[in-house]
Amino acid sequence: MFGTFQLDLEHRELRQAGRRIRLTAKPFDCLAFFVENRGEVITRDHLRATVWAGTSVTDPAIEHAVNKVRRAIEDDPTDPKFIKTLWGKGYIFVADVELQGRPGSSRAQEAESSAEGGVDRQDVFGEDGTPLHVVSVEDVATEQPTSANLAPLPHKVHAVFVCLLYGVLYSGAIIAETSYGFDSYGRTALLLGLPVFVWMAGTMWGGLWADSQMVVHGRRGAAAVSISVLAFAAVSLLVTLQWFLPSSSITSLSFQGLTAYSAYLKDTTYVYTLGIVFVLLPFHYVVSLEREIRAGRLEITTARLAHKTRAVFIRPGLLLAILVGVGAWSQVSIAHIFENLRPGPYLGLYMNLVQIERFLGLALALECLAWYHLNLTGLDRGSK
Repeated sequence: MFGTFQLDLEHRELRQAGRRIRLTAKPFDCLAFFVENRGEVITRDHLRATVWAGTSVTDPAIEHAVNKVRRAIEDDPTDPKFIKTLWGKGYIFVADVELQGRPGSSRAQEAESSAEGGVDRQDVFGEDGTPLHVVSVEDVATEQPTSANLAPLPHKVHAVFVCLLYGVLYSGAIIAETSYGFDSYGRTALLLGLPVFVWMAGTMWGGLWADSQMVVHGRRGAAAVSISVLAFAAVSLLVTLQWFLPSSSITSLSFQGLTAYSAYLKDTTYVYTLGIVFVLLPFHYVVSLEREIRAGRLEITTARLAHKTRAVFIRPGLLLAILVGVGAWSQVSIAHIFENLRPGPYLGLYMNLVQIERFLGLALALECLAWYHLNLTGLDRGSK
């Protein structure tokens, strides 16, 4: 018993004045763990290894579960009576606990007896036997959240992958669109490929970073800013490449084809749109959800979050449908071009590079879609 609440571990019930309070499985397990370890600082890694043992769960999902506990026990995170947050450290259950029917069995009593004996720290173990260090409350001073506690760019592995592949798509398109006349333009295209790659990969990184920082600091228009960063990068690239890409058709077709510059403009339009729909907007939405969950403003599962947040929302199923439709149309378009190509010394090179370019675009979209789905699933898992 703590405050006016009774926690029945045997029947997995939380009650207040005889009234049962609904609490789903993981939040209930979190509350039970906090109560049994009263007075100790519990890290997210500790919760991950015990409450979510054997499953993969993100920090925002854990915070989501803790916020559900706080709402159930009517605990204000700004003035906590039960669960206190130590920023950058973890959580402490600070209320007194009265045991009923299980004298001497709680971890809280063990913590108290250890403290009386002068023990400030103790090692605890997860279900798999992995030692986990739990710091006592005396060792940690309460910290206030600052920008220094926030990562400059979350989900860095994903961000690095998409930035590198995004840069490759722009630089590879230059080589692909001039490869039919590789003897005349190939060397220059290869030399231009590196600075184009660095420019576009760097601006994508900058767009993601700007979006995450604006979201973290609660500023509006984050998605618009990141989209504008990419638009500036693409337009400035097209203006710069006007002097190199010829204004005549290089590729020999049985019908009038596009000029090399127009073909690259078309590729830029596709890749820019791909970057917005599959990279920037899903990233913006996930980062926005994580901020909302950390702030304790969301209490529902991700299946309904679209109705409760201002963040841009695109369903993974819709993204997949868009990807399948665009991919099918792209293959039909490429097949039409290939059927009308006239023989030339670099015909095979041109066909291979165009196919590789489409494959890389598909790989980028699929990775983003998988990442998006896994993050939404991870956030939802924390509430179940």
